[in-house]
Amino acid sequence: MIISPFPRSSRHQTTECPARTTAARRWNKFPVTVDVLIVGLLRFLVLSQFLAQTLGYSQRGSAEDHAALIRAKYTGYNTLVRPVTNLSDPVRISFGIVLILIISVNERDQVFKSNLWYRLGWNDPQLAWNPSEYGNIQKITMPADKVWTPDIVLLNNADGKYGVSYKSNAVIYSGGDVIWLPPTIYRSTCEINVVYFPFDTQTCKMRFKSWTWNAQEVVLESFEDPNLVDLSDYTESGTWDIIEAVGHPFYYYTDKQPRMEMVYHFVIRRRPLFYVVNLLIPTCLITFLTVLVFYLPTDSGYAKYLIEISFFSPAKSFFKWVFDRFAPFTGKKLP
Repeated sequence: MIISPFPRSSRHQTTECPARTTAARRWNKFPVTVDVLIVGLLRFLVLSQFLAQTLGYSQRGSAEDHAALIRAKYTGYNTLVRPVTNLSDPVRISFGIVLILIISVNERDQVFKSNLWYRLGWNDPQLAWNPSEYGNIQKITMPADKVWTPDIVLLNNADGKYGVSYKSNAVIYSGGDVIWLPPTIYRSTCEINVVYFPFDTQTCKMRFKSWTWNAQEVVLESFEDPNLVDLSDYTESGTWDIIEAVGHPFYYYTDKQPRMEMVYHFVIRRRPLFYVVNLLIPTCLITFLTVLVFYLPTDSGYAKYLIEISFFSPAKSFFKWVFDRFAPFTGKKLP
């Protein structure tokens, strides 16, 4: 055995870098393999798809899928056929109105003018589809004249315009649910009571029903909140305050057929500040000055006559202008 005369020193021994050793230890502590990465990626994809379906942000499909869906649904579709499986079943219409603005209340003509839009919803079995067959498309938008729509009109209109002002598009969902929100401006009749003017409160109502279908063919139901008018987008009027806005269904028989209406009541109260400042206060002042003239001495003579004329002449012109412009005269009652 040959023994080297040179002892083996520490500089000939292999040493490891401390930083590299620490990194290796950390890597060994958390080993990551290709299998682990694939499993994590699959979990992420499944979770994202679940959240997309839950939150409603699913894929919309391509233009070809959209065109194929429209061709499939509207081939043989008839807008004149009620959307029911059995003709003996009624179409249940979810109906509601959203009041946007009270435009005016004409006391002399007894007309209530308002800006609102419908909230209509129903189910059309002919328009249902399987989203997985059309690129996961959940809904489509179509013109209102391309789908069946209920012929709901305002019965107590004051200008002969029974329907909506603008036929907006209808939104159709994969389950066959159809949502239609057309806006309109209506002039409806309203019986005005001006006995307590300008501190009066009026109740105006609007009556909606299907023009041709009876209650066995079309049933009107509340859209969301029953017996209430949606005021979430309402813009306050400068003349009227809304005290209450409610609605309810009304059933009756005509020609031995069941009928139904949705009747909405609007209880509004006039804001009296303008009339108090421009009508009541000047009236009280002129009345007080007129009575005060009688306390003048009888020997005033011509001066007393001039004072009376100076009061009555402007008062006559003022009252004529105010009542012609603002006073709400009706044929039944006076303020």
